[in-house]
Amino acid sequence: NSDLADTTMAKGGIFKNITTDEPLGYVRVYGNLVGSLGFTTEGEAISEVDFSNLINSKDRQGNKVARRHKVHAIDLTFSAPKTVSIAGLVLKENHVVLYHQIAVRETMKEIEKIAGSANLGQGRTAHTGKLIWAEVQDGYSREKDPHLHTHCIVMNITETNGRYYALDGKKILRSDFNKVFGAIYRQKLAAHLARDMGLKVSYIKNGEWRLDKISTNCEKGFSTRRSQILEAQSK
Repeated sequence: NSDLADTTMAKGGIFKNITTDEPLGYVRVYGNLVGSLGFTTEGEAISEVDFSNLINSKDRQGNKVARRHKVHAIDLTFSAPKTVSIAGLVLKENHVVLYHQIAVRETMKEIEKIAGSANLGQGRTAHTGKLIWAEVQDGYSREKDPHLHTHCIVMNITETNGRYYALDGKKILRSDFNKVFGAIYRQKLAAHLARDMGLKVSYIKNGEWRLDKISTNCEKGFSTRRSQILEAQSK
């Protein structure tokens, strides 16, 4: 599934006993709140301690900046089409992976502009255009098939007029949110691969597409989970 996948909410109590303060190269921080919360630059690698602070509405130094909320973060997961996963992870075409990363960040910036809003309480909201999220990229499914995808952990925090608040989640949790921004991500990725790498892209249906250089037999061979679903549906 190349849609923007599960929009899930991380709740309290699942990020305890985190003590490692060494930066993790595979966890990086982005968003317009990066500087004000004590980080140097977007794309900076962060530690488990940094992540724990953010998810508990604290800045990098551990100072509480907003009231703790039962929902700590929202996980937005961007999954590449199977043929992109095969090209990037099996054929080791690093630029394919790079353009997946670029498409994710471009889409997240659109989300930040649109969904960055503060919950001021008593039914009041304010648009801020400011988010902070941690990106974690993964490459394989539970069945060990190539599955290039990126988790963007959007912290439940924003800022307006010098004060921090929980996010107004109405937009980001709408039922059509995944479909819209999944389509935006796929469009951006296809444009980069076609324009910047010269790869031929064929559209299938409903905005889905595939890389022509990957055969359909190869694609089916690396789609164990889909085969399991189809087999289960046939019973």
